Amino acid sequence: MPDSWHTDHAAALSVAQRIGETVEKRNNISRLDSQYSKYDNEIRVKMKEFANVVSDLRRTHIKNSQSFYLTRSEVDRRQGMLEELQTKEKQLEQLINGNSTRPSGFDYDQFSARSSANPWADEEDIANNMDVSEIRQHQQTLVREQDDGLGILSQVIQRQKNMAVDIGNEIDRQDGLLDDIQENVDRTDSRVREETQHVRTITLKENRGNCAMWIVIILLFLSIIAVLCIPTK
Repeated sequence: MPDSWHTDHAAALSVAQRIGETVEKRNNISRLDSQYSKYDNEIRVKMKEFANVVSDLRRTHIKNSQSFYLTRSEVDRRQGMLEELQTKEKQLEQLINGNSTRPSGFDYDQFSARSSANPWADEEDIANNMDVSEIRQHQQTLVREQDDGLGILSQVIQRQKNMAVDIGNEIDRQDGLLDDIQENVDRTDSRVREETQHVRTITLKENRGNCAMWIVIILLFLSIIAVLCIPTK
């Protein structure tokens, strides 16, 4: 998996070193010199660039620390590297604001291009101070940690796969239940239609029977009236 964190970290160190060198150049000349304001503006721009890089590294570190491909020791190591950058940022601000005065507890020579020791050395510079057996042991440790991280990642993926299979099976089961429900609904609907038609038929027959009954009643009534109207001797 591509990871540019170390590249960005090295870029931040390079920017910080250039800032330190520019501050030294600025502090070695008079404020009245035309180059002073030029160096001062360059320092401000570079400090803003350095702060942005550190901020991006912080966000990337938080995001990567929540993933599974980084081991716990690698997350802690990067956190330490990030804290060192933040400390260097504060030291640079002290150096810039203090002009030629050295801040308390601050090694001014660490920003000098003439310094024999490189304070910005990363793990490659540290590795140069290790013998072959120590480097091999360090690499084996890193490989074991990466294997452990990959093992954890594999377990997580397997759990996710099992969950996906279970969800698929449950969906299939729910689809079967929905099919059964749809069949029951269709049968019920058919029965309701049949019963409705039956009720209509019965109602129609009752209406016809009622009409015949009323006709008979009317005829009887007319017959009674006719009998009553016939004169008796």
